[in-house]
Amino acid sequence: MVLNMAWLAAAVLAHTATAKSPRQRSWKPAPPLHDPSTPSNPSSEPLSVVRVPLLYQDPLTMDDEHPQPKAMAASRAALSRKYSAILAQNDLAETSRSKLINALNAGYYASISVGTPPLQFYVNADTGSADLWITGSKCVACTTMNKALNAELSSTYSILDANAKPRNLTYGTGSVVGIPSKETISWSQTTISVTNQPFLLVTNQDAAMKQALVGFGDGVMGLAYQDGLDPSRRHDTLIYQLIAQKKISVPIFSMWLNQSSMPVISQRKKFDEYGGQILFGGVDPKLYTGSFTFFPVIPISLPNKSGGTTQVMFYWTVPMQGVSKVGGNIISPPKDSAMFMDSGTSLITMDSASVQALVISLGVPNAVLDEEIDMYVIPCAQARLLPDIVFHIGTNGTAFPLSSADYIVATGDKCVLAIQVLDPSAHNGRVFWIMGGPFMRRYYSLYDLQNGQVGLARASNGLVPGDGVALTKDALTSSTAAYPKYSSACCYAFGGVWWWRGVAVLLFLLVSM
Repeated sequence: MVLNMAWLAAAVLAHTATAKSPRQRSWKPAPPLHDPSTPSNPSSEPLSVVRVPLLYQDPLTMDDEHPQPKAMAASRAALSRKYSAILAQNDLAETSRSKLINALNAGYYASISVGTPPLQFYVNADTGSADLWITGSKCVACTTMNKALNAELSSTYSILDANAKPRNLTYGTGSVVGIPSKETISWSQTTISVTNQPFLLVTNQDAAMKQALVGFGDGVMGLAYQDGLDPSRRHDTLIYQLIAQKKISVPIFSMWLNQSSMPVISQRKKFDEYGGQILFGGVDPKLYTGSFTFFPVIPISLPNKSGGTTQVMFYWTVPMQGVSKVGGNIISPPKDSAMFMDSGTSLITMDSASVQALVISLGVPNAVLDEEIDMYVIPCAQARLLPDIVFHIGTNGTAFPLSSADYIVATGDKCVLAIQVLDPSAHNGRVFWIMGGPFMRRYYSLYDLQNGQVGLARASNGLVPGDGVALTKDALTSSTAAYPKYSSACCYAFGGVWWWRGVAVLLFLLVSM
């Protein structure tokens, strides 16, 4: 889910004060590497990767047209619209995929080549959605950073199927309409390519989308879990096609967002070519320290047409215990809360009661909730002295701390807690804690579609290479032994297989007494 926060990432305190410009860095990520002819590595050997650099777009580019308070308020509304739309779906087997509500604006962009001959586009790398879409040449007055795709000039383009009809995608900041299509996707850094990749060739953008897209790229590359590798379910993501077409040997991808990203100002475009990296098929130990801690992807319960609930495995959702200040009591979220890993969101979001309890525990008497943006404003003199906060993730509550440099944002003469209130009233009573930019820059994230898990490790800071423990296939599989086995097809309240198994066991026990 791509979040409209047109002010956040370049303003994070502390690391922006000490980070060098891209040309001054003492260390840069390694150059692209991949040999598609190399066979799968033995399980005892480190995994190979397909490395795709991320271009960082500074959200402050649009400040003169999108004042910060308005941008912050818009971000909350966009998030509410997205997740309320997902929860409002009654038939989730297919239609929810085409009705995801996102907010599109600044973020981390991957370069991909589309068609034959290939044409380069920049797409927002988003772990919170599943669709890939590109602006087409027949899109009247559409806004793109680069070029539009002329399907008639590509020898590998085709519509998705004979019955394909124009499809609408509504985002938090606007909407697009396009033709469901298939095309070849490749990367200039490697010789690898994916054929017949589903995508939406956009033919229309509404006024709001045109305004949001100015200078911010050519589309979106969704990387959501979307039922993992379940062959009975629909799959739209590019990572799924990489796996299905055996272009990568291990069905994972990982993401590193550079804490020291420093966009270069040039003609109103602010980009950093060292904004981060996506690695399809593996990890890079120089981008993290230590080893990964793994958490199972868990389903969320949504209402269905029959009046029960359906367990949906769409987001990279992990179990959690709550949040605390370092050494403090854990503030637990409301019942049935969900925590998502979302690279397209520039903030962390939590429910109002939990955010208020966290602010109180931090001991900031002068903190004020700005109701226009639903974020707490804190005197900067106090903000810099605040203790770490800790997110307790997984059933055992593994600690993942953030310093004040991570969770405080300077906006002009104010300092703001980079945790936005997103109450359950916006999405059918469900509470969502969304781990966006402040969390994902601190922790290198791994996404395992085969084993249904998310791995987190401390990210290197972009100035000094990390000394991470090399990942092996054995490490991926050994971590799953204690997980419950979840499946989106498994669990329907009052009708699912697991409910009926529970009834059967209960009847057996009663008869045996």
